[in-house]
Parts: sequence; structure tokens; C-alpha cells
Amino acid sequence: VLALAITLLYPGCAERRGGSISARQYPPPPQTPRVVALGELLFGRAPTDTQVQLSLFFFGVEPDPPAGLIRPIDVTADGGELYVCDTGLQAVFQRDAEHGAIRPARFDTPPQAPVAIEIAANGDRLVADMGAAAVLRYDRAGRLFRQYALANSEFRPASALEVDSQVWVTNIAAHGIEVFDRDSGEHLRTIGERGSEPGRFGIPLGMARTPNGNVCVVDMLNNRVQVLSAEGKWIRHIGGPGNRVGEFGRPTDVAVGPDGTVFVSDVASQRIHAFSPAGAPLLAFGEPGSHRASLELPGGICIVPSIAGAAETLPPEFDASYYILVAEQTRRPGLRVFAWGAGSSNASPLAASPGDELIEHPRRATAARVNAAGTANPHWSPEGCATCHGDERQAISVEQADTACLACHDGKRALAEFHPVGRIARNDRIATPSDWPLNNGRLACLTCHEIRRHCDASAARPLDNPAMLREFDVVRPYAFCGRCHVSQGAAQISPHRQLAADGGLIEETCRYCHNSVPAIPDDGARRSDPDLRIASSQLCLSCHSPHWDFSQRGHVERPMPDTLNRPAELPLADGNVACYSCHNPHQAGLFPSGSVLGARATVPIDAAVALRMNSMELCIACHIK
Repeated sequence: VLALAITLLYPGCAERRGGSISARQYPPPPQTPRVVALGELLFGRAPTDTQVQLSLFFFGVEPDPPAGLIRPIDVTADGGELYVCDTGLQAVFQRDAEHGAIRPARFDTPPQAPVAIEIAANGDRLVADMGAAAVLRYDRAGRLFRQYALANSEFRPASALEVDSQVWVTNIAAHGIEVFDRDSGEHLRTIGERGSEPGRFGIPLGMARTPNGNVCVVDMLNNRVQVLSAEGKWIRHIGGPGNRVGEFGRPTDVAVGPDGTVFVSDVASQRIHAFSPAGAPLLAFGEPGSHRASLELPGGICIVPSIAGAAETLPPEFDASYYILVAEQTRRPGLRVFAWGAGSSNASPLAASPGDELIEHPRRATAARVNAAGTANPHWSPEGCATCHGDERQAISVEQADTACLACHDGKRALAEFHPVGRIARNDRIATPSDWPLNNGRLACLTCHEIRRHCDASAARPLDNPAMLREFDVVRPYAFCGRCHVSQGAAQISPHRQLAADGGLIEETCRYCHNSVPAIPDDGARRSDPDLRIASSQLCLSCHSPHWDFSQRGHVERPMPDTLNRPAELPLADGNVACYSCHNPHQAGLFPSGSVLGARATVPIDAAVALRMNSMELCIACHIK
């Protein structure tokens, strides 16, 4: 096995303390590490010791890495050679294993807009080229001798993979996988189509083979990885939507280690999620930050068997099985290097293995369900029609629909997200489509929600548009907002800006979250019930997506024991932790600085996300040792 000769910039994630080097480990000490972050990959000549010492002496910091890449999106290795697709430079680069410098890869016909590269079994290079709308096949010498493309059809290749005598290409335009004959280039068939059912996709991206010959495919919009057989038959799902370990918000690429461990890069959580060969989540590693192992926009992943000099940076007793390279696209663009510990794949998973059976996400259930309040969901259930229409199955007018909807969606029996029901539908900033129903010129529930979709007895609740929004495009979800908000000023309304330019209160923004405008105490003390529309995190999550949570079980909706000496600055929602327990939704200056209601972090990075305290103080406030 050839070692990939790599120079690591400030190994051990560049944290020097008194001359020693401290590697970043996952999980952190005192737990036994499964992954160790080794730092960045240098593209160019590394600074000499003299240059490092001079930089520290004159500037107090170590020198920046040499420039090379702008936005690396994919990476693959071929023995001692390393290939990187850079969308910023629209080129494929090859790393000189001896000197560490990069140069454009040798192609007689360079790709126009390469987004992915894969090494075939015989050493050929498969390059997914968005510009040419084709996958280009080059031999080892860089000679282009075959293309895989579709005639008279929209084709946007995102990745390519050789599967036995075929070449599979993910096509994000058709939400499927195009299968070509490896030798002739003939298009044979298409696997899947747009949808959320097993074997269907919502923007398929990266692919990887497993040791037993199956194929893992990133299904981005469905927030999962689908495992298919070499014949294209669906086997199981890995992951799912969410913000915990093993759950995704925007997965982009997948790689599989020689032991069968599956690694998935996720832009939303800014981490790499690791799964056992059976699909059970093991852990997530990497995280946003300023250290040199940080991930902000992780893209492509590849596995390499060894790295020259890596043993010198690993913690004692850590036995590396192989190494993971991750393309980082925005923060110091380049490659991050992680060592995977021997035996980590056999460690206890965080959840039971899903096996090979169909794993359905709860939001896709077709039968009536009962929530915690004991309310049965009548939608997507033939037996539930009478709930709204009565035994006579009477039609409901637009004027009557609001009363019918709010009879359940009151925040107690069923979810009551903030809605602009009753507002004027058309003015100088708002232009509601003319064919959307209104209630006497004002917005109604049926204005935005086309609920007739669920009246078909055979219909199942879709994952991509469960709220039945009209003309909703899952590929461009925010385009729905632009159907009504046509002016630039309309998009600038924020419920978190409660103060006008003259310092006066904008009461309209208060009513986004409160049923009535609360009094503003001069001392910023909390004395009365805030009368929230929804007294839980659901109030925040109706607009915001949940962010990454270090805790496997998550913090949101977790009960807070009375035995903890919780500061008054951190409010609860009926005894449970809510989004607004840690984040202050009020504009700075609305309440006196330092008061209970005006508490806000002083560290810039914490203040930017409106934390009520600096992050370290916030954790210690509840997690008392």
C-alpha cells in the first residue's frame, strides 16, 4: 500500500502550548478517542522553522498556509497522487506527492466546470463536468477517450462511480441516477426519480461503494443516504433529517472505509457523521470554529490508507486504521485530515442498527396519529374527513376554513405556528397571486395551504412539502416567499427588530411571538407571563431551523430539574429548555443592559447568535460540576 505523502500544517490542529502539540480528539478526553484531527493539508511548500519563529517573534502568530485552492469541492486519491476539484478555479488539480505543490491535472481536453472526480478500477479518471453536461473519462496519461451523456435531455452530473461494468452518474436535474455502459458509453437506464419514497431522490449527490459491493448515495433534500445493491435495488436508509448525531440538514458526500464504516459530510451541522456498516450512528467529528481542523462548508470526502509522518502527531496509544480527507470550501479552503482509530467501527453505536428493513421517518406516516395532547391527526387519513367536514361531508368555504383549522391548531390540541391570517393580502409591498383564495381581501389558511391534496384516500403525506404549501418547489424553498413578498422592503421585516429608528417600539413585531404586546419594565425584570403564542421552542422553529447540538439527546424540550440553580436570565418553557432559554430574541437596547430580560453575551461570536451569556458561562450555568 502506497503512503500518501502529506505535509500537515501545524499538526495536531495547530494548537501549540509551550512548544507541545495538542491533537483535537473525538470524543474529547477522558473518553477513548475514535477520531483525531491532524490539521490542514498544505498545498505548496510549508514554512520553514526559521520562518515560523520569525513570524511568531514579529507578529505573534504562525504564518498562514501557502495559497493554492479557492473552493475545493471534491477530493480523491490514487495511490500517492491526490486530485482535487476546485469550483472557484473551475479546474482539477493534482498534488505533487514529493514537494506538496499543486498543479493543474494533465488532461488533453480540460473539463469546463468539474465538480467531482473518481478513480476507476483500472486507473482511469472519471470527471463529472457540469459545463460539458457529461462525465469525461480520461486514461492515466490524461487522454479523453469517452464521454457519458444524455442526448436531448437536461443532464447535470454531480458525481460518477464505476459499478462493475457500468458507470453510475447522479443527475440532479432529474433527481435520479443515470446508468451507462462502461465501455460503449451507451445510456442503459435510470434509477429512481424525484420523491421521498425508498429508491427515489431529492438531488442525489455523492456516491461510494461498500466492501460488499453495495452503493451508498447521498439523497440531499431527503436528508439521508440510500444504500442500493449493484443492480440498483433499494436496501436501506442511513441517517435522516434532524440536528443530532446521525441526522442531517444538508448532506453532500459519502465515503466508505475498508472496514465498512460510512462517513457523510453535512453542511448544516458542519461535521462528518460516522455510521457502522449496518447504518447505526457512531459519532460526529469536526466542528465550526477558528482552529485549523475546523469545518465550515465540508464537501467531498475520501479515504487514504496512510499518511507520511502522521504517527508523530497522534496521541499515545492511538492506533490509526486509516485517514479521512475532507474538502473544506470556505474557511481557509483546503483539505482537513482526520485519523480513524482501529476498532472504532466496532464500538457501541448510538442507536440500534436499522438492519435491512424499510425505515420510515415519522413525518411520512400515512395513518392517523395521536399527539401528546391526545389529538388525532385527521390529515392523510380517510377516517379523519368527518373531523372537519362533519358526517355529511359538507364543503368548507374559505371564510369558514380559518375557524375549522384553528379549532385544532390552537397551540394546545395541535401545533400553532405563527401565521399572518387576517392581514391585508395586497398592498405596495405584498402581491398575493390572484388565483390564491382570500377571505374578503385578507389572508386565510387556504390562501397558502392547498389541503385538498390529502383528500385522496391513497395519498401519503410527503416529506418535501408536508404543509401542502401552494406552488412549493423543494429545490428552491424560499421562492415560495417571493410569491407574495415582491418588494425588497417586504423581505426586511424581522420579529427580532423591535425598535424603530427613533427608538420607539414597533408593536407589530412583538405580535409575531406574543398574543399581546407585553409591558417593558424599566429595570428589565421579568414579572409577568409573556403571553407567547406558543410557549415552547416550536415558536422559534416555525421560522428557524434547529442548529447542531453537541448532546446526543439534544437540549430542546428537555426538562430542567428544580435542583439546578438556574440563573434568572435563562427562562424555561413550562419547565423545559427552549430555544429562547439560551438565545435572547429581543433586540439589544430594548431592555437595560445586564438586566434579566436584556441579558446578552459580550463575546462577539456569541453575541452574533444572541446568546444570553457567553457560551462558556452558559454551559456552566446549568451543567454544574
